[in-house]
Amino acid sequence: MPMRGEREHGESSPMVPLMVGCAVLTALLAAVGLGGYFLIARRMVGYSSAAGRAVTPLPPAPIVAPPSLPEPAPDPARAPLIEPSADGTEIEGALLREVIARVVRRHLAQVQRCYEIELRADPALTARVVAHFTIDATGSVSAASADGSDDVALTTCIAAAVRTWTFPAPEGGGVVTVNYPFVLSAS
Repeated sequence: MPMRGEREHGESSPMVPLMVGCAVLTALLAAVGLGGYFLIARRMVGYSSAAGRAVTPLPPAPIVAPPSLPEPAPDPARAPLIEPSADGTEIEGALLREVIARVVRRHLAQVQRCYEIELRADPALTARVVAHFTIDATGSVSAASADGSDDVALTTCIAAAVRTWTFPAPEGGGVVTVNYPFVLSAS
């Protein structure tokens, strides 16, 4: 008497090839999930071409750029002196001077980077640059400009950096206008 899964004369059940087929399909799906799709697709293109049918391969997956890395902190041993100048700061609106100063200090490296770029062209460059900016009701900088230096690239760079800053939302809404001076010196 044949055992379960066997037929007379030693033939195996049709379940065995089905289970082998499922195992092969599972392995192919795993390969596709691991990036083996292109290898399989190329083999299929070759196979299809041999059968007389033209098959267009799929385009490669787009290359995704890695997230941008944070910029390194400036080296204090070689960094030029850039200080926010507390005297001369003018603020109109519902944000405390200390809150604004804290955000400015957190982004001081951006102002320093602008200055360092311009120092390459003019190693003797010193200036007192005033950043003029408006903080909207959400805390975003809605407008920014800078003056105090004949170096237009420097003031443009500083204004662009200030536009990226985010402050706490002013209490009660409204806007805050700020004139914030920076003393830039390579000494």
